[in-house]
Amino acid sequence: MAVLTAVACAAPKLPPPIDPSSEYVPPFAAQVHLQRPGMTCRGATGATRTAFRRMGYSVESVRAPAPGVVGEVRALRHTGWYTGDAGDAYQVAARITCDNHGATIEAATEEPFSQRRVFKRDFAAAVDAAARARTQRTPAPRTTSNNDDLRLAVEPLRGEGAAAIAGAAPEVTGLTPVHIRIDNGSARLYRLHTRRIKLVTQEGQTHRPLSIDDVLARLAPEWHRSVREAHLADSDVARGATVSGYVFVPASAYQRAQVILIEAESEEAEGFSVEF
Repeated sequence: MAVLTAVACAAPKLPPPIDPSSEYVPPFAAQVHLQRPGMTCRGATGATRTAFRRMGYSVESVRAPAPGVVGEVRALRHTGWYTGDAGDAYQVAARITCDNHGATIEAATEEPFSQRRVFKRDFAAAVDAAARARTQRTPAPRTTSNNDDLRLAVEPLRGEGAAAIAGAAPEVTGLTPVHIRIDNGSARLYRLHTRRIKLVTQEGQTHRPLSIDDVLARLAPEWHRSVREAHLADSDVARGATVSGYVFVPASAYQRAQVILIEAESEEAEGFSVEF
């Protein structure tokens, strides 16, 4: 008589956390591999933390990534069946690397086979949902030295968001569309000169907006009209007015924008720095 024996598949064990005092990074067998062009170090870390939480894990530690520095997010899931029962605790971890091209997120879990299948299925969608939520922010108030109420929002677009403006993703067009919105709640007139806008990449390189002719030269002709209409030109921002539109910079992962507005009466420059 043949005897069938069930063999349990051992759950993989994660390596120890990265030691911040050492340059050694333990090998990591990723179960999920995500590449997100244009995503910043900060954005990848925030999206990973949020994804873990939404999937039912408790974030235990975060090592921030930077260009040339591997980041890591660690979390736990407890499987107790009733109050007071700690149950088993399973670790999940994500390694994050980033540069001017964007971010790479590699993740793995120690959970049993069925939970690993769910993790592999759901992690990418959870990260992308968290990243989208981060871009849907209300313009942040920025107070000038004149105590005027200005609200300034700057948001580089990537992936589908960029394609909706320029016809294709930045890795195809070579352009990153950047949405800028200025709400002038003050009693003063301000002037915006787009050449005084600077975008700073993750590796510290600075780019200024390209001319509309340079932008159109990189795009399919059928997108020229809509891009011209969306393009943000030099503008006066009257009191109580809102100005918004897009500038275009070379495709990269950007961490910060610097915007200078000119107060018309005094001709004084008011500078703003926006972190992404």
